[in-house]
Amino acid sequence: MIIGITGTFGSGKTTITNHLIKRNFKFITISDLVREKAKKQNLPIERKILQDLGNKMRKLYGKNYWAKKSLERINIKKDWIIDGIRNPGEIEEFKKIPNFILISLDAPLEVRIKRILGRKKTKSKRKYSDPNDIKEIKKLEERDRGINESPFGQQVMECIKLADYKINTNKSIKETIKIIDKILSKFKK
Repeated sequence: MIIGITGTFGSGKTTITNHLIKRNFKFITISDLVREKAKKQNLPIERKILQDLGNKMRKLYGKNYWAKKSLERINIKKDWIIDGIRNPGEIEEFKKIPNFILISLDAPLEVRIKRILGRKKTKSKRKYSDPNDIKEIKKLEERDRGINESPFGQQVMECIKLADYKINTNKSIKETIKIIDKILSKFKK
């Protein structure tokens, strides 16, 4: 089973991913692939720069570029989580896999801002590129959602519309995990 995760900035994608890893899923995130590319190009690891690079690669090589790069690294016959899906072109590519489902996560902006400001700068050996002030968070969050973005850009709201399962994470972590486990039980017998 391949589970794609999309969602708004600070909606709990990493929390859900960590839960699925505990359930023996392997993990890849498009964000880490973009970070790798940025490091190779000696670019700073800052969210806006990473967004620009992700968009540039989609424009040069197709909206499905990051999906193809992800699929090169996984075995689709195993249980995998693919996190960081931000463009419908990526979803189109993943939907070619028969055992793929897309889960979207979202919560009210105020809740997500609190989470973003409260999370540590490193987690799971990954360096976060989160801004530290509310104004910058709101600016980057609008871009992530797809406001004033090209078709090759960040389009999280369009991705959410395409999700097989939509979860509002304005609940406790425990309640959100229950919902995830219920979804999994439909596929894992």
